[in-house]
Amino acid sequence: MEELDNKGIECYVAVNENQEQVKEDQHGITFEYNEQKNHYRCSRGQLLRPQYGIKRDNRRGTEAQTYKGINCQPCPVKSICTTSEKARTVYRYSNQKWRDCYRSKMKSDLGSTKLRLRKALSEHPFGTLKYWMGYIPILLPGKQKVQIEMDIYTIAYNFKRMLNMTSFDQLKELIEKKRMSAVVA
Repeated sequence: MEELDNKGIECYVAVNENQEQVKEDQHGITFEYNEQKNHYRCSRGQLLRPQYGIKRDNRRGTEAQTYKGINCQPCPVKSICTTSEKARTVYRYSNQKWRDCYRSKMKSDLGSTKLRLRKALSEHPFGTLKYWMGYIPILLPGKQKVQIEMDIYTIAYNFKRMLNMTSFDQLKELIEKKRMSAVVA
């Protein structure tokens, strides 16, 4: 998504939040980053300082700096905040500024509207195809054959949609016009 954003393409894809993030939001647990001092401070006032080394995920192509809490033991929300015996860990990704901007963009009114529209327009065909196919029983092995199978399902879906929008006679007439223009050209 960041690559699309850098090319000037507006992208509206839902941000996945795991159960821990939802639980933190419910209990008001937040972490603020201080760029000048290079540390985080939690909503309870505890510091999280950078640890040695960078965490890399080669599969996803991400890098993150690890920040660990200094004095989490006496915190009253420690059991909600972390399962670690020692302290809370927070990761700051190399593109964290972009991630934060994107998250706030998606929480805006425009982001919510775009997501609702996306769910109504583009998610519906996938649900319908899954239902027709019995939740994706791909029968043929290999990438090319799977693509052919998906193309057939997509054509069937589009054909059925066209029949719902026009009568069969109108559709037959359109096909005949296209066929005749292809023969002339």
